[in-house]
Amino acid sequence: MGSLFIQRNTMIRLILLISLVSFKETFPQTYIFEGVITYKHQAFINDDQQTYSPIETEEVYHNERYLLRRVLSGRALVLTGNRDILLDAENFKRIQIDHDKHTYTELDTAQPDNFKQFSDIQLLKEDTILGHNCTVYKFRYLLKSEVATLYGVEMKMDTLTCEYYISSKLELSKPEAFAKLQGYRNTKLLDGRFKGIPLKIITTNSNGNKLIVEAVKIKQIKVDFMKIPDSYIKM
Repeated sequence: MGSLFIQRNTMIRLILLISLVSFKETFPQTYIFEGVITYKHQAFINDDQQTYSPIETEEVYHNERYLLRRVLSGRALVLTGNRDILLDAENFKRIQIDHDKHTYTELDTAQPDNFKQFSDIQLLKEDTILGHNCTVYKFRYLLKSEVATLYGVEMKMDTLTCEYYISSKLELSKPEAFAKLQGYRNTKLLDGRFKGIPLKIITTNSNGNKLIVEAVKIKQIKVDFMKIPDSYIKM
């Protein structure tokens, strides 16, 4: 009798243990990512011919406050110089840091772009980027942009078809605040609708031109408190 009671208790404990493990596997834990992600940007025209050499950018994610964006290589580095954009969600500031001139400038908060209209949002099958599981979303949105013509600057509407590979575990701290600081124009942040960090983005416009942004390196490290060097001059 005692032996049967012990066996029943052992079986109950085993069932509870299996249930708890299954629950954890069904609902994987997410966490705020702190570290550095390197992205490669490649643009193609409609026949898949690459239009310019790849651009690499590095984004430094702080656990609490900041997202630092910098260009590592490619044409954009020549055009912009050695500059960073520091987004401070805690104090709601956007600061441009010029490492060539040792100066920094507090930028006006970007006016929100109200022209994006999201539609046809679909949830596709999951995929893996650099060993990280991603949920893939496909949708379209309207983009309003300025185009230079012989008659001056005109506003043009275009429809972008997008696929976003959103990390299932790596989350961004305060995505809504960072997105608003960028005026909802940041391709990775959009309007802050995704908590997870996008590890791959494919956008195709109405002419068939394609832009692919994909993470090529993910380094999870403790980020020191980001601050502007004391020797830099405020402009």
